[in-house]
Amino acid sequence: MATLLDQAGRTTVGATLTAAREAAGRTVEDVSAATCIRPAVLRDLEADRLETCGGAVYARGHVKAVCALLGIDPLPLLAMLDGASQHPGEVRLPKAAPPERRGPNWKAAAALAVVVLLGLLVVGVVTEPRGTPLADELVLAAPLAPVTQPAPKPVAKPAPVRPPATLEVRLRGGSSWVSVRSGKRLLFEGVLTAGAFRAFRDPAPLRLVIGNAGAVHVVCGGRDTGVAGRVGAVLRFDCARGGLVRA
Repeated sequence: MATLLDQAGRTTVGATLTAAREAAGRTVEDVSAATCIRPAVLRDLEADRLETCGGAVYARGHVKAVCALLGIDPLPLLAMLDGASQHPGEVRLPKAAPPERRGPNWKAAAALAVVVLLGLLVVGVVTEPRGTPLADELVLAAPLAPVTQPAPKPVAKPAPVRPPATLEVRLRGGSSWVSVRSGKRLLFEGVLTAGAFRAFRDPAPLRLVIGNAGAVHVVCGGRDTGVAGRVGAVLRFDCARGGLVRA
């Protein structure tokens, strides 16, 4: 059986693709529809089985297509496929493409010119002098309404200051794909190797996704929870000032 499982407890191509897909909120069927790769092939690829991929060459093409859809760098995963995973590096999100430059919109310019011309014609008609005496134009002024002072607005009480959520992630005995978010903001996403350390601090609760739970040691809110889980497990956690909770 062709497999990419790592006996040293490090993350694999399948675990990294699974964690990235789930962090993006997509199903296997979504990825299949977008990449034209059969769901059975995608499930085998996430399980590190290459029998249905047609060999290493086709597996590389599938990995590139899935990485392009999920917005992650395929080079570390291709290095794992080639047997060169000693220094996989971090998976970085691609930079946004520069906005497309377009030519002038002549239709919009012509429409604007017509509107300006009609506005000038209306102003000319309104300001045309009349033949009636000025006395006929006088209108008695209405009595002024008494001036009232606006009621003072209530002063809003400042919101209580809450202590921020703190999270520490350390890699021990292997590597793993790790994602940390605060709400919709992405704070970190990538592959961390053994010995790597990351610390996060944010007023809002933090969402942690781990691709290889057996290699990740977690400290949340000053509480040491130890190793996140078993080797190869993809787990999600919420880290707030009260501690770490399975999501």
